Amino acid sequence: MSSVKNYDPFSFFYIGKEDLLNDPNDGCHAVANTDCTTIDDNNLDNCYTLHLCENRDKAEAFRYIKENNNTSVQKYSDTNNEYTEEIMNTINLTVGIVFLSGVILKKYFS
Repeated sequence: MSSVKNYDPFSFFYIGKEDLLNDPNDGCHAVANTDCTTIDDNNLDNCYTLHLCENRDKAEAFRYIKENNNTSVQKYSDTNNEYTEEIMNTINLTVGIVFLSGVILKKYFS
């Protein structure tokens, strides 16, 4: 079973690395072409930084999608509530018109 963890810049793995990841010279751009198929002492730090960059980028994309989805759900909920309210108003007005029409017709014909 897999679980998705939110990206947290204050987690253990990112403390002390955030400045490095954002550095244009030594950060994610510098390790973008690192080959991590085999990890040894020469490329251990670069592979670690590369995977931190990939994780951060994927977490940011996931957060963006999640926020958009939450916004869509809220818009749907708001629209559905407005629709339900309008239906109830229409029913109430219809019942009121029918009742008053009945009262008027009863008074007119009696």
